[in-house]
Amino acid sequence: MHKHRSKYCSSLLVNALLALACHYSSRLEARSDPSDPSTNGAHFFAEAKRLLLEEEDHPSTTVAQALALMSLRETGCGHDSSAWMYSGRAFRVALDLGLNLDAHGANIKYSFTHTENEVRHITFWGLFVLDKVLSMQFGRIPQLPNAIVGIPKPTILPTIDAEPWPITPSLPGHLQTVAEQYYTLAEIIGDALEALHSPRCNYALPALQTLQRRLEAWASCQPSFLSPDAPAASPAILTLPLVTLPSSVALTYCSSILYHSTLLLIHRPFTHLPFLSARTHCAAAANTITSLVRKHLDRHTHAAVALLAHLLLSAASVLIEDHNVHTDTLRTCITGLHRISQVWPGVAEQTLRGVQHHAEQWGVNLPSPVEEDPMPPPYSSCLDDVSSVPRNFAYTTQEQDVAAAAATDEFMKSLEHPENWAVEGEAEAQAEAAVMGLLAGDVGMGAMEGIGVSVSVEGQGGFSI
Repeated sequence: MHKHRSKYCSSLLVNALLALACHYSSRLEARSDPSDPSTNGAHFFAEAKRLLLEEEDHPSTTVAQALALMSLRETGCGHDSSAWMYSGRAFRVALDLGLNLDAHGANIKYSFTHTENEVRHITFWGLFVLDKVLSMQFGRIPQLPNAIVGIPKPTILPTIDAEPWPITPSLPGHLQTVAEQYYTLAEIIGDALEALHSPRCNYALPALQTLQRRLEAWASCQPSFLSPDAPAASPAILTLPLVTLPSSVALTYCSSILYHSTLLLIHRPFTHLPFLSARTHCAAAANTITSLVRKHLDRHTHAAVALLAHLLLSAASVLIEDHNVHTDTLRTCITGLHRISQVWPGVAEQTLRGVQHHAEQWGVNLPSPVEEDPMPPPYSSCLDDVSSVPRNFAYTTQEQDVAAAAATDEFMKSLEHPENWAVEGEAEAQAEAAVMGLLAGDVGMGAMEGIGVSVSVEGQGGFSI
């Protein structure tokens, strides 16, 4: 390791990186036991744990980055508690270093160069996104709330943003612009998770309306060159969010999948209210999530992102509850989990058990997964001929966009005009009074229990379906 690079690289970081990367390799050397695929990266992970002990009294950006990578690897292995622990340590290191604070305005005793400040900002915002993704997976309040952010988002440098994406050198990568979109989306997700899981918050319709509008604004403000319909669509849209290179951390998530997953998250507590279209929104989001994951796995089975398993669990839970309508989509969802298990067997098998349990609760017989063709070539071959990926690879069809827009308009209008709600039976007056309280923010969802409507939110203990 060259001396002038040691500030931004360390043996700990390299071993944590390799421990994660080994899961995307078919080489037997990637396993600590060549005969056991579940040992992918185990030798590098063990070394990272040893080196971490030596770094306990020496917090640095590389320690925070290594801990984040170790958390992602443990997530993929299905070790939830360990993943949560490592991510928490990463966040505490970041706060200990003051990465969330402006070095010029905060009480920080060290001075940093412009480059050092940018590294600090990029590290913090990467951890910020990881926090929201993991908190969404585990159904918990974020550990890095929006209120502690005291720094701007990393600077977008035109020369760097225009650099070509390595596997499609004819087009600019726009990697910094794509990353900024994730940062902004993560801020919305953070507020949604706090509203849903804070014991002091009553998640009512005004909060849903606000989150819905913020998500719509985020989607509408995407730069034109990030649209798949643009004449020279960024390869970051076609590949980066969907192909997890071994060195990627949190920003390689497909923003479209994460966007629809957030829509499902904020609408699901209201699916039991028959006079709102929340159920329609959840079903549409679940179908879109499943479709996008399928497209990703069709092209890049060996690049499966471990955290996609949870998003498929969320989608599957909605599809199970309306299985007569969505049988084919549910089958695709189950197939996707089986395919993720080829790279991340731990989390995929764990998720499949959760889907099976939910299906049993609803008395649903899960469809068999689609029989798969033989495994595609090793990961290195999966990046060949990326230019052939369809332009609408990471987005819904025009018909789906129109339907989603219509459903959104209908939903927002239904909130604004409660006199048009159609509630039948003796509970009509009670229902109207309770929902008016929700709309005004005067009462929480617990008010619905009195009229036989169960609107539950996942608790602090984890994901619940």
